[in-house]
Amino acid sequence: MEIIPGVYFLDKVRGSNVYLLVDKCLAIIDTGIPGNHTRIINFIRGLGRNPEELIHIILTHGHIDHIGSAVELQRATGAKIVVHKDELVSTPSGNYVLAPHPEEMHGWAERIMNRHGMLKFSPTDIAVEDGQILPYLGGLSIIHTPGHTRGSMCLLLEKSGVLFVGDTIINNKDRLSRPIPFHTDKNISEQSLLKITGYNFTICCFGHGPILKQDAYKKVNNLVRSYPDSSLWRRIVRNFGLLIKFFIRLWHK
Repeated sequence: MEIIPGVYFLDKVRGSNVYLLVDKCLAIIDTGIPGNHTRIINFIRGLGRNPEELIHIILTHGHIDHIGSAVELQRATGAKIVVHKDELVSTPSGNYVLAPHPEEMHGWAERIMNRHGMLKFSPTDIAVEDGQILPYLGGLSIIHTPGHTRGSMCLLLEKSGVLFVGDTIINNKDRLSRPIPFHTDKNISEQSLLKITGYNFTICCFGHGPILKQDAYKKVNNLVRSYPDSSLWRRIVRNFGLLIKFFIRLWHK
């Protein structure tokens, strides 16, 4: 589905939402769970473009439902994997890989994610920082938004006002919500949300949930200004059924 000229949503990819930027070269934003690389390649071919034109695989953060097909896609196209520098850890060989930061993980979360294969080491090629601009569609700005993970980032096409928020915000169709904060300091999550409202955008693209084209900035701003009146645990218990359905949809789109 074409969101605006040059920006596409891949609607048959499992896991997180996946977006394609089409310019002189191509870039993909997130890849969903493992096994999506063929779908992504076929989508590119369906636009009349060569998969080898894919230059960057941009990952908003390091969870398996976003990075699952990154390595397969890289092997098939030769594209470079791009992540924020704070989402990386160094290996004894001196290379950098996407990996969880155990010191920031709550024990229950780490156990659950390990059990479901959601903690995965993955090689990377390019580490970016807040404020950098990638050369797509007039400039794709990197916005560091730690909270969900230490190196979570949003991406903004300033010229067209399209904001990609990864899991910094979840669109539940009927309402926007905050994700589970895997960072230990919830204040950092709130600072990141407030930071987003300092940018101009008219369309918001989420890692999960439908794209917002109508009143996107207003709805995001309303979420940021409305701090939850209950604890994280109470919200998890209250919405447990929705969370189960969410995880099922990740693997069975």
